Amino acid sequence: MNGTNVEIQQEAYLTRNVNKKSSKSKLILKASKITISILVWGSLLYGGYFLANQYINETKDYINDKIAQIEKQNQKQMEVFNKLQIDLDEIYDELINIRGELLLIEEDLALTGETLNGTDKTKIALQERIDELNKQLNELQEAIKKLEDAAND
Repeated sequence: MNGTNVEIQQEAYLTRNVNKKSSKSKLILKASKITISILVWGSLLYGGYFLANQYINETKDYINDKIAQIEKQNQKQMEVFNKLQIDLDEIYDELINIRGELLLIEEDLALTGETLNGTDKTKIALQERIDELNKQLNELQEAIKKLEDAAND
């Protein structure tokens, strides 16, 4: 019986050792799975963050480029607008001078008509000058309108 008891004890000991080894390997396997899962999720999170950050930076660069283009275009339009404003001011000054000349000519014409009693040559010359000034006035008014339209566009 002693031999059988020893054999049973040896068998029980071996079974316990196998169970201990089996539970250790199960524990190691479970720990490995958890570690791998954490590494996979960590990699996915980092990859998502990296891609999102890259997309945001590219979008920011694109927007900054567009803003720079718009600022450059705006600056060019302001230069054109300022030039047109200067031209418009010059035309207004010229228009005021022409109106002043027209008033003087009309006064002179009235005085000449009274003093010369309507000399045809004088009237014709003065009328031609008035027509010429009226033509210039109309041209200036058209130019002003074009400049105002260009400034509004």
